[in-house]
Amino acid sequence: PVSRSFPDAFTKLQRSTTMERKHPIGIYYMLYCTKGMSNLLNLQEDICTGRRFKFPDHQVYGLSDLKNIFVLPIDPITCDHIYGENYVYTSCNNGCKISQCPLQKAPTYDSCPRQFAQRVGTYARTKNRNDPPYLTFLTRSNGWYTNEHFICTNNRQCLPYSKVCDLVSDCDDSSDESNCTNHFKCYTQIQYIPKTQKCDGSFDCLDLSDECNEECSKQLLDHIGKEVVAFSFGSIAIVLNARSMVNHFCSILKSRNIQSITNKAFIILISVGDLMVGLYLIILASMNTAYNKNFCHQQNKWLTDDKCSLLGILNTVGSQISLLAMTILSAVRAKTVKNGLISTPKVGRKAIFSLFFQIFFLIVFSIALAIAPLANSLEDFFVNGLYYDPLIKLFIGFPDKEDHFDTLSQYYGRMQKKSLKWQLINKMIQDMFTQDHGFLQKKKLDFYGNDGTCMFKFFVTPSDP
Repeated sequence: PVSRSFPDAFTKLQRSTTMERKHPIGIYYMLYCTKGMSNLLNLQEDICTGRRFKFPDHQVYGLSDLKNIFVLPIDPITCDHIYGENYVYTSCNNGCKISQCPLQKAPTYDSCPRQFAQRVGTYARTKNRNDPPYLTFLTRSNGWYTNEHFICTNNRQCLPYSKVCDLVSDCDDSSDESNCTNHFKCYTQIQYIPKTQKCDGSFDCLDLSDECNEECSKQLLDHIGKEVVAFSFGSIAIVLNARSMVNHFCSILKSRNIQSITNKAFIILISVGDLMVGLYLIILASMNTAYNKNFCHQQNKWLTDDKCSLLGILNTVGSQISLLAMTILSAVRAKTVKNGLISTPKVGRKAIFSLFFQIFFLIVFSIALAIAPLANSLEDFFVNGLYYDPLIKLFIGFPDKEDHFDTLSQYYGRMQKKSLKWQLINKMIQDMFTQDHGFLQKKKLDFYGNDGTCMFKFFVTPSDP
């Protein structure tokens, strides 16, 4: 988003007839018109003050003395949320804590030669009487002559103050944005975003630099200690559970009653589940080593890769097998304690079949639970967004249904506000592009792609499908 899509209150000055009635000595304009400050002019005079502004502070012959007075808080404010005229007049009136005035170059008659055909040439002189006068120009606006123009560094363009520090590069050399502190400049492209959108967890720069930088770059595992712990625990889990599986399997062969076989069978299942989780941890630690510090820029590919989904399935199946096996084993042991240990049924065909059915159901249920979120028929419930070919600049990051709706409504016209199905979204997006060079490349951000660790998401948030 850019500031030109913001309400005018953020970039345009608002004239105060209230202050003019109280103090009929000039035309008053309210600055710092951000959310929650609409009643600024009604505050006491010890909180706000009126300031005059003129740039350059030279004597310009023929310049109308508008007696413009800008109402500002007495104490400097943070100017990270104001743009355009508001930013220019506030910063140039020393109203910002750290922001400098973006106006650096005084207009001269040879500035922006292809603009303002009706300009009026005039002389100007600095306050130093030893300096020679220079030739400048004025333009007529609303019945007054003014020289309020931002001069680009290349001297070929002049801009109104409303287009200065507004997150959009209007000068060919980007000088209208270069001296502003209310934005973050993306690294590899001439793109500006509000300063508050840096490191907010959502991609806004086309090159992802607002989230992948020295302050908030994201890694698969954000600390070396986590990688060491994951690899260590995973290795221990694989070794110990593999040993447990072998020991209990050998013990089953020697068992003579169904109760002992049942206990050892479910212990083996618990070991199988924990071994799968251990394998997940080792793979995760290995992927973290492979990506190292490049993960942030490559996370789009990783989160939409089938490898991430397979890793998530491995962890989910292992966790569910272990959890369900422990639940059933606890129930079996509780039943045994309740009934007492008077009789120990021998191994029979019916008992073996019942045990086999329980194990089969447990494994099938765990696998079904893990792969269900990946089914195409359930994509409207589990797909978090789409990742498009980086060459397509229509979307950034992983646009969800709401992002797609906004774009589609701009392209197709007014649409009924409702949740579109992904199948319809895909078709409508595809129809926006020519097929002369093939179909638009995109991938789903599926259920396991909600985080770099590719884990099953048990707790949902309002932003989830």
